[in-house]
Amino acid sequence: MNFLSINTCSNICSIALFEDRKISLKEKENIKDHSEYIAIYAEELIEKCTEKIEFIAIAIGPGSYTGLKVGLSFAKGLSLALSIPLFPVETFLAMNEKINFKGNYYIALFSHRDYLYVQEYNNKIPIKKSKCMKYNELSEYKIFGYGLECIENLSFVVVKPSSLDIGEFTIKNYDKIKKDSSKEFSPIYLSV
Repeated sequence: MNFLSINTCSNICSIALFEDRKISLKEKENIKDHSEYIAIYAEELIEKCTEKIEFIAIAIGPGSYTGLKVGLSFAKGLSLALSIPLFPVETFLAMNEKINFKGNYYIALFSHRDYLYVQEYNNKIPIKKSKCMKYNELSEYKIFGYGLECIENLSFVVVKPSSLDIGEFTIKNYDKIKKDSSKEFSPIYLSV
């Protein structure tokens, strides 16, 4: 299986090339404009590829509106240019693969001011839809996430969103994602 994986849901621009069992990663944190890096990283990875790229796995959110828009626009253009399909992957489902926790917990990404994109899970299963809400409205569950250090007195375990997560989730759930990729999909843009 040879494919590109892209995740631009946060201030991390992350693109990975999965070529059989070999993985190449281009990633930069704390960026303000994904469009500065995404095409350069993709070109560098595509040049390394010795086999035909079969598809692009893309994070569809939730996350940064601008980051998702840049990532999806780029992925759609590249998929058309290469005549390959896009495989949509929800950001939190991919991040959840890294978490081994029993009971209720949240996966969260910083949104703005005191708002977070969150989804509640129980024993690795999502139990509510993702939403954008104030951090002080959360229950007393453990929080796993990224970009949350700017909120005072919020206790959380860092789980960074990455194209590696998107790619590994795609491999694990390939048949279902391939089937779903034939349907129209929309990014998950959340607002207050």
